[in-house]
Amino acid sequence: MDVREQPEQGSGMKGRTPYLTPQQSKTVRDWWEALQPRDIDQPKPSAGRFSFDRGDRARLRRGTNPDDLMLARAAYVLARELDRSSVDSDGALADMAEYERVAIAAGVLAQVREDAKDGKTLLWHLGLAATKGADAQPLLNEIRFKRLLKASSPADAHMQLVRAVKIAGNKIDVAQLANDVLALLDQMGSVTVAPARNVKLHWAHDYYLTAKDQKALATVQDKEPTA
Repeated sequence: MDVREQPEQGSGMKGRTPYLTPQQSKTVRDWWEALQPRDIDQPKPSAGRFSFDRGDRARLRRGTNPDDLMLARAAYVLARELDRSSVDSDGALADMAEYERVAIAAGVLAQVREDAKDGKTLLWHLGLAATKGADAQPLLNEIRFKRLLKASSPADAHMQLVRAVKIAGNKIDVAQLANDVLALLDQMGSVTVAPARNVKLHWAHDYYLTAKDQKALATVQDKEPTA
């Protein structure tokens, strides 16, 4: 899956470079929508390239480690379609490490029950920006937040992310979540990551700053001269 750097986007923090292309983000939304359970009398999803049943979603939700997730049909389908919608795709997955990252992302996405479609990160919803009142506490306590950032392996990251999604009420922007999970796993173990692409830096911004502080910072940054 050839993922190229995308143009920087405003987000309350100057210059975030998306990990996924717009087409790949749409693929994620279509995949997630097709994965959702439906009553017998409900119409099938419009995304015709995907066809899942309740068992596909259940297998992803039950998966507790990367090996389980990599054996799930829905995870393979997501990896295949992300590769097909990438830049200069040759139709083949790059390597097993890449497939593992997509499978873990699929397992996390399967925990989401409602697509917020708000463009906000998981940690925005769990941090101070989403709180109301001066004395309000973030949904995710700081110890758990730091534990997520310090995840030592893909399996550890999966466990921490699943827990965080549940704490957020299982309502998250699925495209943004996929973008961040894949970036987090791709950057795991990297010594240096450019600020515009550093998902841990983005999450710290979203978690620690209130909505008011984020807006004020964005205003200041917008006034800064560009190089």
